[in-house]
Amino acid sequence: MKSSSLVAHIRQLAGLELPGATIMPAMLRAVREFVDAGSAGFFWVDENGEMTNLYAERTLPPHIMKAYFAKHYADQAHAFREKFLDRA
Repeated sequence: MKSSSLVAHIRQLAGLELPGATIMPAMLRAVREFVDAGSAGFFWVDENGEMTNLYAERTLPPHIMKAYFAKHYADQAHAFREKFLDRA
């Protein structure tokens, strides 16, 4: 798909006024094609910057994801949480 067609598609998805969780699979596929990434994820955050939901195209099994976030989300050595809050 041409770049201009992709941008139009992304804008159409964003303008549907549907809940984010409903359009996220299609939105991430389109954005990933636009930026040529192998996979994509989207984090919802609350007003305090705390993650409240996650949609990822490819995830690890739940017990591994839980262990990953338990280890890296608050770990100052990896600063995942700090970088995430900066981006949020």
